[in-house]
Amino acid sequence: MANLIEKIEKKVCGSARILQAYSRVKKMQTRMPLEEIAETFDLSIYDLRGFINICDSLVEGEQIFHIDLGQAEKCAEAIS
Repeated sequence: MANLIEKIEKKVCGSARILQAYSRVKKMQTRMPLEEIAETFDLSIYDLRGFINICDSLVEGEQIFHIDLGQAEKCAEAIS
């Protein structure tokens, strides 16, 4: 899983592919369980769950970072 994070940090094209795969899996999850998705694409359920957990964490972290920046801007406006 460390390789996944290294790819995201170093390669823009790799990051786009990872995000595209994540998006597709999340859409498929609305229609079928993760176990069935793993079986359909002949993937390890353990690896697929790890991939989804890492991507979920990255998305959550990005949202928190965005909120923090928004709050910082509001505080700066209130002070000035």
